[in-house]
Amino acid sequence: VDTQLEEITRGSVTRLAGAIVSWTDDPFARCIARAPIGDQRETVLREIKRPLDDRVFFTGEHTDERPGPGGMEGAIRSGLRVVDELASARPG
Repeated sequence: VDTQLEEITRGSVTRLAGAIVSWTDDPFARCIARAPIGDQRETVLREIKRPLDDRVFFTGEHTDERPGPGGMEGAIRSGLRVVDELASARPG
């Protein structure tokens, strides 16, 4: 990355700091993309796609049931899932 930044800026780059974070190990995020490990398919997926009452519904590739990362197809499938949830939550 440093080399690429030097090419872009046409000057030398000095790294001041750096950090590596594992979003999968973070107790709050638990994953960064829809590529769960271990029991996350059962423990995380169910929680991140659960609606709040009948007012807030969650979509996105990370809420799709697909085995691997969902990408655009997963995002569309999750949107269709929420449409079905909204239709079944609507009174009457």
